[in-house]
Amino acid sequence: MGLVIRFETEPGLQAQVDWGDFQIQGPDGKTTTVYAFVLVFGFSRAMYVEFVERCTLEAFMDCHNRDGAFHYLQGIPAEILCDNMKHVVISRENGKAVFNIEFLYFAHHYGFQPKVAPPYSPWVKGKVERPVDYIRERFWRGYSFSSLQNANKDVINWLNETANRRIHGTHREPVDERWVREIPCLKKRPLVNYDTSLKVFRKVYKDCLLSYNGNRYQVPYHVAGKRVMLKIKDDLICIYHDQELLASYREPKTKHNLIGDPHIYEQPVEMT
Repeated sequence: MGLVIRFETEPGLQAQVDWGDFQIQGPDGKTTTVYAFVLVFGFSRAMYVEFVERCTLEAFMDCHNRDGAFHYLQGIPAEILCDNMKHVVISRENGKAVFNIEFLYFAHHYGFQPKVAPPYSPWVKGKVERPVDYIRERFWRGYSFSSLQNANKDVINWLNETANRRIHGTHREPVDERWVREIPCLKKRPLVNYDTSLKVFRKVYKDCLLSYNGNRYQVPYHVAGKRVMLKIKDDLICIYHDQELLASYREPKTKHNLIGDPHIYEQPVEMT
């Protein structure tokens, strides 16, 4: 590796984001892993942390969305830099990253430009690489994990009282003081959060059933033979045709089930 020149970021310009893996040892000695979403502002080094069970695109967007990073950090930077996460960057063409289309819609909704670091270049996003180690040493080491809910409550308290109040080793100022100066340079959050549901399309069979993830679901007669959209969030499946909500079902834990509402067939529409 050649000479690496450190650069400082203008306020409101960039955030860097990454995942960190953290191990938990249960009473039975079995080790499980939770993952920390970490987003850091380049100018102030103010950061947001949230623990999740899995590194999915849905979790990644939710950690920005809802009451996540954009809410906690009080705004949205002009660009967000991440590494080559498989749920964000689906491929490369001629050396250029091809983003997941859902993530591009998400970025457009919030008005930031997604950026990706070159492969095998961790120094490009050092502003978030180093905080992951900092979290590991200053928060996680010796922490008694009981649940994700408690861990996320405790890490926010730690951010408020320690991490986002420390004097940073690079700019030599308290993080929260620079954060206050950065907030006016951030974009405001939109009034409506982005819908981070998993969205898939299915064709409805002539018997008014569709298949998804090993189960079959009933829908009304008038969409037989048509293509419908399923929105899946927290095990709830909502089935739409255009803007019409056709049915909502809880996804079962088992496969090969036929799931439906007996009232769904009360008003059949003549099929052609």
